[in-house]
Amino acid sequence: ILTIGNPALVTVTKATNQAASTIIYDNLLAMWKRLPTRSKANAVWFFNVECLDQLLLLSHPVGTAALPARFVNFTDAGGLTIFGRPAIENEFSPALSTAGDLTVLDLSEYLFWEKGGVQEAVSIHVAFVTDETVFRFVTRVEGKPAWSAPLTPYKGTSNTLSPFVALGAR
Repeated sequence: ILTIGNPALVTVTKATNQAASTIIYDNLLAMWKRLPTRSKANAVWFFNVECLDQLLLLSHPVGTAALPARFVNFTDAGGLTIFGRPAIENEFSPALSTAGDLTVLDLSEYLFWEKGGVQEAVSIHVAFVTDETVFRFVTRVEGKPAWSAPLTPYKGTSNTLSPFVALGAR
């Protein structure tokens, strides 16, 4: 989602010694850190359906043990959240372990245009033989990221920031 051809996309690489086809706490933390501060209030996580068990089984290592992941929760209505922001599973994100299988996006930084509204047409002639009336609706839309490149912070980290962050291949 919003990853193909996005010039502002930041891809977070896997953690050192991370096993294939896994999502770990360090991945989520690295992705969250790459979002600009103002984007965190609008952020939404998107993930492939295959990632769900990885997210629900996350734990935070503490010494030689681990604590359940309190940063991945369910709302009272049953919706999943990561770091307090909505997490939406979908079939459009790439498969588990593929770059972009988990993304965090600030959709307010995505521009959307509609040109001319909805055009409609009706014809009794197209399906005349079957005694049917045909309706056609056409709308023209365009969208693209508001950012043309990731932002390099003035101070602090050397990592670039973007409202579009994806987890890399593992």
